[in-house]
Amino acid sequence: MGWGDFSLGLRHTSREVEPDITKRKQITSDGTTTSIEDISVAGVGTSDLPTALHIDSLHLRFGVTDYLEVFAEIGAAYGELSDLAFAYGGGLRLNLFEVKGGRFRGFYGGLQGEYLNGGFEEEYTSSAGNKWQKDADWQEFVAKGELGVARSWFATYIGAAYFHYREDTERRLLENLPPSLTSFVLQDELEEKSFGVFGGIDINLTSAILVNIEGQVLSHKSIFGALQYHF
Repeated sequence: MGWGDFSLGLRHTSREVEPDITKRKQITSDGTTTSIEDISVAGVGTSDLPTALHIDSLHLRFGVTDYLEVFAEIGAAYGELSDLAFAYGGGLRLNLFEVKGGRFRGFYGGLQGEYLNGGFEEEYTSSAGNKWQKDADWQEFVAKGELGVARSWFATYIGAAYFHYREDTERRLLENLPPSLTSFVLQDELEEKSFGVFGGIDINLTSAILVNIEGQVLSHKSIFGALQYHF
């Protein structure tokens, strides 16, 4: 993206996150609120904490200069069995260098930072067999360093990424309630901080239409695909 360039794209992201719980509160219908050390209380343990998240979004990019891009993302997030929820974010990309000629023609490097925020709601059965309703608000920050090689109709790249994910979750027990209670709620704060590696490919279908596929491994697992139109 050079100075004044603009693109509009459709993007789908699939991500599996395994955050650690940092705080839990138990709220019951008799008005009792308790901070809990044992996170396996009420049949919700560590095997019930991972989040499988999908995001469908509209992705807008603009070249502020030949080296700096800004982008915005707006769309919907959802879990495996959840309804759609609003998601939005944005970020910056700094294109550090690109070799224009010689043996290493097309070799380039860049840095990118992005922030996303959203939520989702779903019902699920825990590993202990209890049915829960889960309402979650999440936010994530990703910082990337990238090296790649560009040619006339495609580019391929690899890099390293830092990933910071936070989730505030309320879990309401829907069945098998203790006889003395009419409601039982767990409020959790979860977080993941990790490093990973990623790689991807850009394919220029025409001079204006580009397809991008990227995946990340080692820490959390994610893959996304995008179709972009450059004006």
